Amino acid sequence: MNSTSALILGHGLGAFLQSVRSLGRRSIQVDVNRGAGLALRSRYIREAIDFPDYREESPDDWLRFTGDLLREKKYDFVLPCSDDVVLPFIRHREFFQSLDPDLMRRVAVLSGTAYEISSDKYRSAVLAAESGLPVPEFHERPVDDALIDFVRDHSFGYPLIIKPRCSYVFGTFGGRRVVRRIRSEEQLRDFVSKYSSWERCMVQKNFNGTGIGVYLLAKNGRILACMAQERLHEPLEGGGGYYRRSILLPTELLPGIEQAVRSMHYTGVAMFEFKRDSEGRWAFIEINGRFWGSLALSIAAGCDFPFWLYQMQCENREDFPRQYRIGIYSRNLYGDLHWIMDNRRADHSDPSLSTRPLATVLAESRHWLTGHEYWDSFAWRDPGPFFGEVGEMAGEFTGKLRRKYFPRCKGKTLKKETMLRRFPDVRNLLVICYGNICRSPFAAAWLRKKLAGIVEVREGGYLPQQDRPTPEIAQNVTASLGVDLSEHRSRRFTDDDLDWADMVLCFDENNYDHLRQRFAGNVTKIWPLGTLLAQKSPWIEDPYGSNADNYRRTYEAIRECCDLLVAVRKPSKRE
Repeated sequence: MNSTSALILGHGLGAFLQSVRSLGRRSIQVDVNRGAGLALRSRYIREAIDFPDYREESPDDWLRFTGDLLREKKYDFVLPCSDDVVLPFIRHREFFQSLDPDLMRRVAVLSGTAYEISSDKYRSAVLAAESGLPVPEFHERPVDDALIDFVRDHSFGYPLIIKPRCSYVFGTFGGRRVVRRIRSEEQLRDFVSKYSSWERCMVQKNFNGTGIGVYLLAKNGRILACMAQERLHEPLEGGGGYYRRSILLPTELLPGIEQAVRSMHYTGVAMFEFKRDSEGRWAFIEINGRFWGSLALSIAAGCDFPFWLYQMQCENREDFPRQYRIGIYSRNLYGDLHWIMDNRRADHSDPSLSTRPLATVLAESRHWLTGHEYWDSFAWRDPGPFFGEVGEMAGEFTGKLRRKYFPRCKGKTLKKETMLRRFPDVRNLLVICYGNICRSPFAAAWLRKKLAGIVEVREGGYLPQQDRPTPEIAQNVTASLGVDLSEHRSRRFTDDDLDWADMVLCFDENNYDHLRQRFAGNVTKIWPLGTLLAQKSPWIEDPYGSNADNYRRTYEAIRECCDLLVAVRKPSKRE
């Protein structure tokens, strides 16, 4: 039996699941982090380990736990698959080297220089231009009012593209900053008002075209393996592909890619992303210094990059196949279903949107019938993640049908009366929202203050990350309303919390549906707090990322609802 072991960190059905399967199929014993979603259903996982959350401002708990784990388990290979687990290893490289000088050689992360360049969209664009790759005009600018004058003076025209210097920054919601397509000066002003926390950004001329990815494995600046794929279905405004096919390597781009890899003395995997327009012109987009979401296609086409990376790093192998299968397709089922619906509703006359004719989309089903199409989550010998994904899709579809034909906002007055009638019997109250940093902390704090000694209040969210602070802009607004959230840190609610609660309050439709799926045995406990508002809809949407006025409106709505609950909750003699 193979005694080789690996620790794979990440989440999702893309790079993470494919890496688990790639190594697991070779009888490598794979451990993962708990909280990896549906991928935990994979038969190739030996153990799911409950890591503490990494906190940039106080990483000691994570470092201590991870260091002890790596020394105890002595993994042959450690593979972080997503930014939130890649960055801690890079930030604390010296800590891990102090534990064991050989340890970081077993951890598949980039060198400091390669990571700094590939993770910075501006520096990678500069490198691409210096390497001879075609790059649309770009400038690095501060995110302030002067940005509006700069765009006007340089005649960029709309739409234009604004990119964060780095896509992943600890301390932001979910850690991710998203590329924005700005279609008017009004949208640009709105961007500046909402995203000044970026501090600096990259402004770039828009380039319409199809996404092309060149994927590679390199060692010391030399490319050992390489393949290319084309995105057939990608988000209408651009982004990762949901349906892709393997294509021939674009030979005209290879010299520039090779030069860029040499310049960074690159060791590891990378995706060089481009766009190609209808006239065959190319535009460099960015470099991703980690595994990509469409890794399933690379493996199906014959480029088993996770196993090859393991062999390169642990067995010093450098000779890898140069040939791969052309015309192989792969599909992200969940993402592509949503894309198909968006594509049907989209304006197909807008050249800046990544749309495809309906007839073409329907004709693509032949690739599955002929055996040339693979689904990311499905594997004959590992069907668990696929069935989990199908179950989630079915639940979402039936939820939409239920909302369409039996909308919950009908009879809202009666529901308000019912909610107020039940609240006096509540002793244990659970308040939840998505991340537990904006809405639920305020509602819970307000109710604790008003109902101290009468009702016990807990709060939580279902975003996997914990110990995140309330955004500063929200803290300022809540302080003006008499609630101090400066010390608040988010937590995940548990099934024990649900069992404990007499009533569960939530805020928006996604919160409500998540709770119904997780707590199907007793949905009568679940109440949208906005049921108590005079408006027709019962939903109080997440203000995250908006301005102070929107936060204030949200908190005033929450306070209005909470005051109605307080008014009917009179202490009894027994209390």
